[in-house]
Amino acid sequence: MKRERVRTGLPLWLWSLAGTLAALLVVSPALSAQGANKQAPPPFTIPSVDLIPGKQPGALSKANLAKPRPKPPFDLTGNWMYSPQM
Repeated sequence: MKRERVRTGLPLWLWSLAGTLAALLVVSPALSAQGANKQAPPPFTIPSVDLIPGKQPGALSKANLAKPRPKPPFDLTGNWMYSPQM
């Protein structure tokens, strides 16, 4: 089936584009108005795993950091300098 040009001399794809744009202009205000009545979601809060029984607290949770620990056998902190000559 061969596509025909519209009698005004404009190609069919241009008329299709104009029709699509016109439909978007008509529909877009209705679509944006649908979300206007929705309430904002509550602000995000981090759940406290320390309060949930049966769950292990996270590595950086306050309860885990406050636990008494023995002194490590050696110290790995400090400046580590790399020298390619060694």
